[in-house]
Amino acid sequence: MICPDDARLDLWLDGALAPADEGAVAAHVADCATCAGRRATRVAEEALWRAALALDASELAALARADLTAWRRAAAPARSARWWPASLLLGAAATYAAWLLAAPTLESAAGLASRLGLIGVGLGWALARLWDAGAALGAAAAYVSASNTALWAAAVGLALWLFVAQPWSAARADS
Repeated sequence: MICPDDARLDLWLDGALAPADEGAVAAHVADCATCAGRRATRVAEEALWRAALALDASELAALARADLTAWRRAAAPARSARWWPASLLLGAAATYAAWLLAAPTLESAAGLASRLGLIGVGLGWALARLWDAGAALGAAAAYVSASNTALWAAAVGLALWLFVAQPWSAARADS
């Protein structure tokens, strides 16, 4: 048998291998000096870890004095939350009050922006971004092959949907 790797040797030492594999590894370790040394090293390391992690006398005394019964008690059954309608009402009232306080300020800020021409600047910026997006779509369309039928079918389907559904007419009727 080939020497087992570290994971297989650890599984064997933990007794986690299948019985047939456990017997084969045990027979190999008994015959192989290298694997016997690896086993002795692993056993010594485990003994060191157990000694390092063992509780000392003061920790054991503190543990003996600790009242751990509180941890074992069953949790109190949760009461139904009756506070959420009140918090919802309070949140709505606070939102309304904030709007009443902020509306005059926002109205004067919009009026000032309109007088300074900032609305036109904002619209110009938005139109420039739309123009750039259209140019990018045009450039992408230039690279599309005419033989890509799935893409053309999707484009025709979108155009038909826009023609039949006319989503802009519903938006116009609402305003």
